[in-house]
Amino acid sequence: MQDKPALQQALSRDLASLVSSISAPIALPFIRAFFLTMTHEWSRIEALRLDKYLYLIRQYVNASFHFLSRQKWAMDKLEDWNGICEETPFNVEDMKIPNGLRYHVLDIWVDEMEKVAGEKWEREVKSEEMEILVKPIERLAEKSKLRTVRDAAAECLGDDRLRAWRGLEEIAPAEQDDEVMVDEGWEGFGDE
Repeated sequence: MQDKPALQQALSRDLASLVSSISAPIALPFIRAFFLTMTHEWSRIEALRLDKYLYLIRQYVNASFHFLSRQKWAMDKLEDWNGICEETPFNVEDMKIPNGLRYHVLDIWVDEMEKVAGEKWEREVKSEEMEILVKPIERLAEKSKLRTVRDAAAECLGDDRLRAWRGLEEIAPAEQDDEVMVDEGWEGFGDE
């Protein structure tokens, strides 16, 4: 209920920092509980308060990547993280998962990964860990029941940073039409 953005953001950072304060075996279940709660409560979030929750989700995604980094990107932890993602934000089957949550996590995924380990992925192009991390997004891009979700997942996978980390070729810019479009503009109402 705090109205001041600076205090809202501080609270979000404090809540997400709990991930680093708890023991490793409890961290991923804690993150899972967060995403399950966000999924359950999403429809009750008032539009005027949505930005607070979007920031909170961003902080939890960031904290999750920090946790995985501290665990040295251990395969079992990556698989557990993917399980959380496939259960909640990147769930392909459950149409009750809010699409707004899906879109937001897809939107921030690469940004938060870059903040936490962008340099690591630049050094270790085509790493097995990165390929495991993107599996839920690839699955969402292929199998989501909604085209808009598939498109959002494909856009995330098409991010130049992620493609570079994965060692994929750059996407060629779309061919430009030789025909130039002229916008004649609206001239307003006539004096007729």
